[in-house]
Amino acid sequence: MIYKPSTVEEYFEIIKIKRENIKNGIDDIELGNFIYKIYEDSGDKARKRLQELSKEEQLFLVENSNSSKDEITYYTSHKEVILKAYNLFGFDLLKYDPESKTLPEIILKERAQRDLKLYLAENNPDGSLFSRGVLYRLAQNKIVDGEILKEIYYQSVARSDIRKELLSNPNVPADILEKLYNEFAIEGDLIRFLVADNPNSPASLLKLVWKDGMGDSVLRKKLLNNPSFSKEVFVTSDKRCFIATAAYGSNDAIEVEQFRNYRDNTILNKTGGEFLVNTYYLISPFISKILDKSSFLRLQTRKFLDFLLTHLKTD
Repeated sequence: MIYKPSTVEEYFEIIKIKRENIKNGIDDIELGNFIYKIYEDSGDKARKRLQELSKEEQLFLVENSNSSKDEITYYTSHKEVILKAYNLFGFDLLKYDPESKTLPEIILKERAQRDLKLYLAENNPDGSLFSRGVLYRLAQNKIVDGEILKEIYYQSVARSDIRKELLSNPNVPADILEKLYNEFAIEGDLIRFLVADNPNSPASLLKLVWKDGMGDSVLRKKLLNNPSFSKEVFVTSDKRCFIATAAYGSNDAIEVEQFRNYRDNTILNKTGGEFLVNTYYLISPFISKILDKSSFLRLQTRKFLDFLLTHLKTD
């Protein structure tokens, strides 16, 4: 008999009595009603619902329940459960799992090899749905070789969803990342964040990303956390002084240039100078916006900055 609980409480009532029968193949338990009643809302909610069952319960069901193993493997957040299914049933049970981040490396590698073979075998000129699905999974896979990802880039023309997945893959070659950024830069912050988070983004591209999104504190934090990012180039390449520009009314004002020179030639050469400048760039865009709205505050700020200039060496 197949039991179909709709709540976690019903599940435990059934499993308490029928565990041995399920283990021996006499009875079975199906989690469709338990999971899918919220699946219509979102897959994330379905995963959260499944977490009401412990890892041990999920392992038991994968091993003993023919009716539940697919749902368990698809929605589990436990790598041990996925490995159990992989060892018991092979790769077929796992190939459509959308959450690549939950897959162990051994499965990611096999998925990459399998999907590439499927793609090469099924890659029709019209770009069939099956081929597009394989391309999408390959673009997500963080184990896939850079040359394969480059091929996906050239094969995914007019498929923006696939190409955006490539932006976040750390194995995509730097020249392809630059092409992708130029293609999607117009879409704004989301694209810049993807590039800033990618450790394979070259320093030249990260510099361009900051130029396009300058003043965004979230972007700045992401760039500072990127190992490819050159902080010195980042700071000195920024020719804006937000507060001084707001106070003097022009980025080209002599006083603004003097403050830039002091930043580059004095502050950045002192211990803690880089931290000070980075902190300034986190808060100064917000202060400059306040100054833009008040002529009185601009005047007072300008007087204060004039006072500072008389005491600073800005050559």
